[in-house]
Amino acid sequence: MNPPDQASRKKTHKKRTLWAFLLLVSLGIFSWLSDPSAEKGVAGERTTPKAEKEPTANESFFLIGQVQKPGKYPLPLNGRLSLGDALALAGGLTDVANARKVQVLRSEKLFIFNLNEKGSSVLLRPNDRVSVPEKLF
Repeated sequence: MNPPDQASRKKTHKKRTLWAFLLLVSLGIFSWLSDPSAEKGVAGERTTPKAEKEPTANESFFLIGQVQKPGKYPLPLNGRLSLGDALALAGGLTDVANARKVQVLRSEKLFIFNLNEKGSSVLLRPNDRVSVPEKLF
């Protein structure tokens, strides 16, 4: 049996990293990534923050998965950055990216957007985690 080539090993590693990150986020391991401005409701559920504040210089968002340059990126000071612009900042999508199921994790809520429709115009917020999955062939 032939050993896997470099490209397939990288693809497998990225896929495992994405799933591990999403699992850790769902378990609350990355509590430092959660939205500190959200208040606890009566039953301990998160509620919507009372007022939106202007982003400061240190607020950022995260891009993982099938993007050219995954990582942490700063939000502009005016706070207006669309999902499409954010993905362009990361060098765009890879060849195997699924543009129809881009996930945004915001304050413990998961949203799925189709970039081929109106999903690319969605505005990102501080601490959003954007995950671009791989296409299933």
